[in-house]
Amino acid sequence: MAHHYCRLSFEGGIANTPLYADPYNPVYTRSWFWGALGEKLSAHWWLEVLRLVGWMVVTPGGVLIAVAGLVGWRRIIRQAGIWILVVWCAGLAVYVFVFLRIVATHDYWRLPFMAPMAVVLGVGANEILERTRTRGSAVSIVTLIVLLALYGASIRPAFRRGPYFQIDWQRIRAGEAIARTTAPGDLVLSSCIGRGTGPTDPRILNFADRRGWANRIEDLTADMLRVYRSAGARVAAVLVTPEHLPLSDAPEWMLVCPRTEAALEPPASGAVLFYKLDECEP
Repeated sequence: MAHHYCRLSFEGGIANTPLYADPYNPVYTRSWFWGALGEKLSAHWWLEVLRLVGWMVVTPGGVLIAVAGLVGWRRIIRQAGIWILVVWCAGLAVYVFVFLRIVATHDYWRLPFMAPMAVVLGVGANEILERTRTRGSAVSIVTLIVLLALYGASIRPAFRRGPYFQIDWQRIRAGEAIARTTAPGDLVLSSCIGRGTGPTDPRILNFADRRGWANRIEDLTADMLRVYRSAGARVAAVLVTPEHLPLSDAPEWMLVCPRTEAALEPPASGAVLFYKLDECEP
């Protein structure tokens, strides 16, 4: 909260412009962090949090162990440190209610679920051992190994549902192409066709080691280009994925302005199109 109010004090009065997109102001924080009261009362957002916690924290394989943990809830409440878990869960409930919108949207805002879910999974594994012990220790251990194997095997597919632990070669190679084509002092306008980007996306420019701006291709109108050019932008570099080559469906200025093209080096595919903005008058 201190960070929130500190940023508001510095950035709250800044207007949303092409050169400073998404300033940290009350309108932005309400839409991104807090959400409206109607959203907090909507089942949609709560079900989305539940779904993502099931996939990303518990994982599908861990759901069976978690169910066993909830069945053994009496074993949980008998633990000496149960008050810590109770306070944590109470705080978690308030936290999710306040930040429901971003908890349902942004992954690392679900980290507070890790500790209570670890307790539930641990109790679930113990519950399985206790209930199968009557059939012999071998059966108990084999059952637990099978469930843990299922839990472990489901972690990778769960994380594969998002762009986790993958090297984004297209953006890396695009950045390298920009570094080869532009001078270190050039201010670069970065965009994409076929890939997502936004006005605060730093990734391609980071790999290029260049300063500049990023924005969605549909937002780069003739008027917007003039704004960037007046702010010092020298080059527009647009990453285009293979399915959009040769270029046909794009803003008119991209089709009529002179350009150079650099194919991405393997293992990436696609190309970066370069436009010298001082030679382009859309």
